[in-house]
Amino acid sequence: MDLKELLVYLAEANRHADNSPLSKTKLLKLAYLAELFFYRKHRERLTGAKWIYHYYGPYVFGYEKILEEYPFQVEQTQYDVDKEATLVKLDSEFPGSTRVALDTATILNRVIADFAREDLKDVLDYVYFETEPMAKAESRGDDLDFNVSLDASRYNVVPKTVDKKTISKLKAKYKKLSKDARRI
Repeated sequence: MDLKELLVYLAEANRHADNSPLSKTKLLKLAYLAELFFYRKHRERLTGAKWIYHYYGPYVFGYEKILEEYPFQVEQTQYDVDKEATLVKLDSEFPGSTRVALDTATILNRVIADFAREDLKDVLDYVYFETEPMAKAESRGDDLDFNVSLDASRYNVVPKTVDKKTISKLKAKYKKLSKDARRI
């Protein structure tokens, strides 16, 4: 998969999720997260894109050029008295045809589900401070090294169910501890 195919897939998945446009910045950060999560699981890169630590985090030169091509539509919008955002969406005539393997689709859809609706500031904080390639980058212009990423098994979340009795006990314990803490 090349970077353009990844960007189209993410924009398409976002369109199916709620059809709101993504900011140009957020779309690129979602692509970075997709690349990272894929690498964590497969220990190989999803795209051949050269990610670098640029002015404001992970970046790929040529990104703007890709956004000038079909099926992307880019528009400037004012969202505050003195602030503008660049929004990216797919052409309304684009039929949608990005096909990927099920395992890859699962990773990419997770990125959309977990991060597309999040506030951009929160996404940026996560990308900058909680991803290994960015944490290990020493200075602007450095290539981002995905080899420093931890294996996906380190990130597995196992859902647990807690019965009502245990929840009640935990709530009571919390109330007691919080009451004691106020006295100190």
